[in-house]
Amino acid sequence: MTVDRPKSEPSPANDAQTRSRRVRLSIAIGTLACMFGVGVATLGGSSRQAEHSRTPHATAILRGISPRAVELTFNPRSSRGLKVGKAAFRIRYRVASDKLEAVRDRLDAQWNAIVNCSLRVFMRHTAPELKSDEGLDKILEELARAIDDAAFNDGIAEVESILLQQIIVQ
Repeated sequence: MTVDRPKSEPSPANDAQTRSRRVRLSIAIGTLACMFGVGVATLGGSSRQAEHSRTPHATAILRGISPRAVELTFNPRSSRGLKVGKAAFRIRYRVASDKLEAVRDRLDAQWNAIVNCSLRVFMRHTAPELKSDEGLDKILEELARAIDDAAFNDGIAEVESILLQQIIVQ
């Protein structure tokens, strides 16, 4: 014997089928959204969603190297005799991934200032300082600070080190 139910009340079998369809549909939509880069789909409201919208987005820190080398010919400070020096180096910097293009543009825009401050640093030192390991390490640290001040004084990036390609003192 079957009991007739009014049409407004769903039967338990129909209710289970509807829930099953909803779950399958939600899974399919979520999978498609993730595959096609639409975003992240959630299967219902979450109280953590409000927390995520208030937290800042974390970005990766990248290391970059200047696209071209700084090449200098200079006269080191000298007590006797005239010396000539040549130096070539690249700049290694750290930058947030979302600011990489801005830093590359900044390097191009500030290239003359970078060459100028580099020339001043090398001209302040003597030939013996440029030839010794300890003196050269001190000069490279000073050079990194000077370039950081000239190109990235607003903190968009940070000069990490100087990659020396050539140094000649005669």
